[in-house]
Amino acid sequence: MKTHQAVEATAQIVEHTPEANLRMRLGSTSVKGLLADFGDSVHLGKINGKYVLLIESDIIEFDKGVSPIEFHGPDDLMEIVEKISRKV
Repeated sequence: MKTHQAVEATAQIVEHTPEANLRMRLGSTSVKGLLADFGDSVHLGKINGKYVLLIESDIIEFDKGVSPIEFHGPDDLMEIVEKISRKV
């Protein structure tokens, strides 16, 4: 199924159930959100045969004291895409 087809099918579900959930696992990472966000702020793609999930947001929140990632200054997205693309 192509992305536009998945977005259209998602829109039909969301029309009847606006709060429908989106739940998936990528490896050991679980993601929860609203199905309505798929194709808008939640994007699923593939690079070198591996799945990549991209989530857009104006903010990010961490549970305090849980991880040093909360102090991380994010890399430029294109640098990350290039790094993933170089993996064999």
